Amino acid sequence: MDPDEKAFAVTERDQALRSKCYEAALAKNHLDSYLALTQVDAATRNLLSFAESTWKDGIVPLRDSLMQISENWHQIGFSTPCPYQITSDDLLKHKLELSRYKDWHKLKAYTQELLHSDDDGWVPPQLDFDKVQARHNELFELYIQHESEQLPEQEAKKLWFYIDRM
Repeated sequence: MDPDEKAFAVTERDQALRSKCYEAALAKNHLDSYLALTQVDAATRNLLSFAESTWKDGIVPLRDSLMQISENWHQIGFSTPCPYQITSDDLLKHKLELSRYKDWHKLKAYTQELLHSDDDGWVPPQLDFDKVQARHNELFELYIQHESEQLPEQEAKKLWFYIDRM
């Protein structure tokens, strides 16, 4: 490890240690605050997580969190009406989009597994790039065949994971 990497690792470790010490002290000295921070409703936690990654992951996960919060609004403990109202048409449309979103992520994960690639499409240098590229082209063609039944081919191409298509 070079000095910069070592310094970064030490800083990360120190921050994690401080965080754990804070949590332990908070649990010991003010349990209600500790529980409020650690036992947050999953939809609320997801809302905060997905809000910062909307640029990368799209609006579907964020909207799903909002819908879950809206459905459980009174169970969370609010007495006023939820400000985020959903029509039945919006709910049906969202369920379809959420299903496609989840399918797309599964397909991306399977594709990355088959190609041994990362999120950006990079493959390890020890692999034969020509074989990986041929496998990618084969997967891409299968994807286009399947998606072009539901979308115009140009739209399907825009949705493929790797913009430059290796």
